[in-house]
Order: sequence, then C-alpha cells, then structure tokens
Amino acid sequence: MVNGFAPVPGNTARLLGDSDAAIDAMVADIDAARSSVHVLVYIWLDDANGGKLMAALARAAQRGVVCRVMVDGLGSRRLLRCERFRAMQAAGVKTGVAFSTRWAAARLLLGRIDIRNHRKLFVIDGQIAYVGSQNCADPAFAIKAAYGPWVDIMLRFEGPVVWQTQALFAADWMGQGGDDMAALLAAPAPPVAGGFPALVFGSGPDLSVNAVPDVVGLLLAAAQDEVVISTPYFVPTQALAGAVAGDGAAWRQGGADPACA
Repeated sequence: MVNGFAPVPGNTARLLGDSDAAIDAMVADIDAARSSVHVLVYIWLDDANGGKLMAALARAAQRGVVCRVMVDGLGSRRLLRCERFRAMQAAGVKTGVAFSTRWAAARLLLGRIDIRNHRKLFVIDGQIAYVGSQNCADPAFAIKAAYGPWVDIMLRFEGPVVWQTQALFAADWMGQGGDDMAALLAAPAPPVAGGFPALVFGSGPDLSVNAVPDVVGLLLAAAQDEVVISTPYFVPTQALAGAVAGDGAAWRQGGADPACA
C-alpha cells in the first residue's frame, strides 16, 4: 500500500476518446458540480482547452462551488502570468503552486528544483474523478509544436476510488499551504453495483524509489490473460523487466525487439 490505501471494490471507469473529448467531459462535469471541484496538473497552457477549463472553473466558483486548483511551478509557469488565470482567481477559484520556482537560483544551490508534481487529478463533488496523462492543454501543444500532437489516456471514475483520489489531492494541497480539506474526506463515495476493484497510488521523493515498479510487478504476477501497458517512460528495474518478459512470453514495445528495449 504505497499511500496507505487498499484496493476498494465497486468502481466504474469510462475511457475518453481523445484529449479534446476528455476536456469536454471535464467541462460538462464542472458545469454540473454542486459543492467542490479540485484540479491538480503539471502543465496548464493558456490555449483553447486550457481556456475552456479556466472558464468552467470560474463559472463554478461564481455560483458558489468551492474550487481548488494546484499547478506545478515549473510546468505551468507561463499560466501563472496569464490574464485568464488571474480572471479565474478573481472569480473566486482558490489556487496553489506545487514546488514554486521563485528564487530558482537559490533552490538550485540549496535544494532540488528538479523535484516536480506531475500528477493529473480532477475530482468533482467527491463523486467523480479523472485520472490519466491529460494535462490542461490542446493536443497540438503549441509551445512545442514539434512534440505534438500529444496522445493522452484519461479515465473517468466513479466509486470509492474517488475518495482515494481526493485524499491524494488533499495531501498535496494542504502540504503546499492550502486550506484544510479534512471535512471533505469524512465520507467516501459509495460503491457502484457490478463495479470492479481499484486502487490509487501516488509516488514521490518521500516514498520508495521502487514504488511504481513494485506495484506493476505485483499486477503482472496476478495477470491471467492479457497485460496492456501504455507509458512514455519505460525504464524498468531488472525485476520488472523480467516480469514483463516472463518465460517465453510474446510482447511488443512499439514494434521494437524486446531484447533491445
């Protein structure tokens, strides 16, 4: 249990079709929010999709929904200076910065400026959570068009695993000086009939460096029929590489020979 969480039954998930569809679904859920909206992302750009989310959060805050937004100080440094971000704050959205890059030169000397918050978490009313690789940006990623289009995976969850997502956001929010969210963690989301078990875990510099490969290794050991892994960063430990390959298992990594991965 990386974060002290255990697998919980009764969850459902829906895979969004693409990055634009994910943003549109988030906007629809934010527009329907009644109590709270929480967003934590690494990169938030002042582009079409980024603007849609800022506008939706501003609308929610203006009708009395408590909105908390946290961005990484490096990944979203341009956003912190943009007019639409300031307008969102003026509308009543609470904002925070994870690992601020103020006094960056001093931090290079005294700390670790490379430690960032890469999470992408969206929680609405404590009942809906979006988790995946989606930042708040257009797929074209205009500031570095050579790397576009981005292809992201985003899942929309309902069920008790939403509480774990909320708790992970709360730990980051309060750990970076945000207001107390403990009351929102008093009651988990109810299980959904016919749902499946799920678990949220968030790695970090204060946890084991093998937290992610260890969890993935356990999942591979329990697999019976098929394993699908999608990741832009595949740097496995020796144990995880062996678990993926198995004994004579056939697998592909972007069409490459596994022995050369």
